[in-house]
Amino acid sequence: NGAGWVGSIIKHMKEIPDVSIGYVYKGQRWNIQKYEEIQYYSIPKKENSLKEKFIQFLRGNWKNIEEKSWEYYKLYLKKVVDDFRPDILHVFGSEDIFGLVTFVTSKPIILHIQGILNPYLVAYMPPGFSWHSYNILLHPSKYYSQVMTLAQWKRQSYREVKIIQNINNYLGRTQWDKKVTYIYNPNSNYFLGNEILRDEFYKSDIMRNIPEK
Repeated sequence: NGAGWVGSIIKHMKEIPDVSIGYVYKGQRWNIQKYEEIQYYSIPKKENSLKEKFIQFLRGNWKNIEEKSWEYYKLYLKKVVDDFRPDILHVFGSEDIFGLVTFVTSKPIILHIQGILNPYLVAYMPPGFSWHSYNILLHPSKYYSQVMTLAQWKRQSYREVKIIQNINNYLGRTQWDKKVTYIYNPNSNYFLGNEILRDEFYKSDIMRNIPEK
């Protein structure tokens, strides 16, 4: 589709002299490679064992499983920090594992809010429905996958709170972003940061005809 927010920011940052960019993503294996002056780091995704999946399905001690996975990702995030030695780290989104980097470095970090899972989880189902009743009544054939989806949501939401509580700088666009980050972290510093769009938007007649303030 031309690029997203991250790609658009990278494109413009590449034009700034004396700025080095490192990009971290989840891939199939640990890998470092340089392309067009950007250092790319691939962190292998941790797959849950059959035992761990079974525990999650039975709604067992999933918090323990989740916290064990943090140690796995923190090891790789520290390898990235030690190799690239960044002056500042920009984390896109609170829902994934990348914010765990706050536990392995003292470098300044800013977390770019793209949505916050915990309030969504509370309001995900229609009024009068629980996850259990909704799946039993309307999606019995998909009950296993729906239970595992809920388990994943809970794990991500639990991790998200720990990340927000330990990162103090936030970039967002709405009062909702600002208020929710403050609820979880009263020490948060909030900065307004509107998104850079794809080039196609700036080339269109609509954008060209918007009067300047």
